[in-house]
Parts: sequence; C-alpha cells; structure tokens
Amino acid sequence: MNEISRRIIPNSLVLSLGIALVFLSAFLLGFLYKPWVVLTLSLIGVIVIGLVIKHAGAKPNGDKFF
Repeated sequence: MNEISRRIIPNSLVLSLGIALVFLSAFLLGFLYKPWVVLTLSLIGVIVIGLVIKHAGAKPNGDKFF
C-alpha cells in the first residue's frame, strides 16, 4: 500500500501540503489562543515533518527523498 501511494502522489507534494497544513493551523490557532500554543504546535509540526522525511528518505537502495 505504501509503494502504491508513493507512486501516485509525489513525496515533495505530500511534504509541501503537510508544511502548509501545519503552518495554516498554527496561524489560525494563534488568533484563538495564546502565542505559546502556536510555538508548541509549530515545534510539533516540525518534528513530525522531520520524521516523515527521515522515514521516506530511508530507502535501502539509497534513493534521495526528492
């Protein structure tokens, strides 16, 4: 299933959509809550995106992420 989704949707598109979603949600919550909530959510988003890049880039044949 992972192989199929990787061929249909490019990894860079998934990555850019994830980054856009994280920052959009952080900015929207920034208007509703305090700034430390925005910083915490941004940090969590950066960690999640880093794990996604590490997981998708760790292929046994040595292919790059992009």
